Amino acid sequence: MKDGTSTKGASRLGVLRRGLGLMTARERASALGIVALMMVAGFVESIVVALVIPLVYVIVDPATFAKTRIGQMLVDMLGGSSIDGMFPWLAATLVALLLLSGVLNGVATWAVETHSARCRDRLAADLLRRCIAAPYLWLASHKTAVLTRHLFEDVRMWRREFVHAFIMIIQSAIMIISPASVAIALAPWNGLAALVLVGAVCGWIVLLFRRAIRNNAAASRRASDALMQTLLQILGGIREIKVSGRPAYFVSRFDRLHSELNRLTVRTRLLGSAPASLINLLGQIGFLATALVLWSSDLPSTEITVQLALIGVVVSRVVPAFNRLAANVSVLFKAAPFVESLVDFINEIDAVGERTRAGNRPVPAGWRTVTLDDVTFQYPGASRPACVALRSSSNGAGSTVLSAGRAPARARLSTFSWGLSSRRKGGSLSMTCRSAK
Repeated sequence: MKDGTSTKGASRLGVLRRGLGLMTARERASALGIVALMMVAGFVESIVVALVIPLVYVIVDPATFAKTRIGQMLVDMLGGSSIDGMFPWLAATLVALLLLSGVLNGVATWAVETHSARCRDRLAADLLRRCIAAPYLWLASHKTAVLTRHLFEDVRMWRREFVHAFIMIIQSAIMIISPASVAIALAPWNGLAALVLVGAVCGWIVLLFRRAIRNNAAASRRASDALMQTLLQILGGIREIKVSGRPAYFVSRFDRLHSELNRLTVRTRLLGSAPASLINLLGQIGFLATALVLWSSDLPSTEITVQLALIGVVVSRVVPAFNRLAANVSVLFKAAPFVESLVDFINEIDAVGERTRAGNRPVPAGWRTVTLDDVTFQYPGASRPACVALRSSSNGAGSTVLSAGRAPARARLSTFSWGLSSRRKGGSLSMTCRSAK
């Protein structure tokens, strides 16, 4: 995990398995409950689509509709009412079902947002507990910016671009299958063939952009890390920057990293929106092509009107669902680097905690204060180095303080690893110093 991105689990199913593995069993059960609510909303959507056929027939050809089995069944349900009098009832039922569908979808969206937010809060708190319980030397070997990224940015992206996107993918699939089932019921083979063909084309379009989206997301994540580390270094050593007389160098470096991050972010969003745009375009072309085929056929005008109305309703429901499906799948691809980084980070904490648990080693007695003077750091192009005086002190109970002159923040200019051991007969001290870039 040198750059925060792992190559493990790079397959499609591997990313899903790892991302779902970050959820608890209770959270996965709650997600299934949300999916059940979405299925109810999808069933209402299918009824809405099915009502389009009798509604259009009542408008354009009530006499023909009265001879059908559905027409006779509706007449019996309404107590012998005429076909012409069915329109208000059918229209009112359709409006009521549309309102019910909107309410169910709104409740499902609220449940998804709430569930994903709770998953985020629980995982962030769990990671913080793991970090606190980890050995101190392991924590000291990691930069604060890296740990902050795992506990905040990676968890936030896992919530927004995996948990939320994964459930919305299921919702989009339900909203595709439910209206399409009506068309399949009316024309089984043609409807099924059309659904399979559209699904295959949409899947091919999404997979066509998969690798580019994932690679750009990983590059954007690395650029964000570099930008954050540079910003922390600048703010931590702001006093030395003023003394060195080289603020332009740091401003230029910050601006260059910011521009690179913006470029990668724009490219990632553009690639993520491309599949949905292509699917929307193909859906509109397909609707016009179907209308052209029906117009050139020998079907009566009433049948053509009913078919176009049914296709129009199905397209108005299915195409937006396909767009949401493609968009959320693209978002899921962008989440892969963050999911893999989180899983590798948790595995690393667990492995370190099993090898060396905090508190297992005895605290050496008789620790002493060590002062290191004349440790310098020179910026590129600076005429003189910045002087840093380090002071390490211990209270004898294992509590250690590391400071640098009058400003403890100066210690961030260099990375120090040092060891102290004290015995009854003599003692030893080892210290290494490496300047940070």
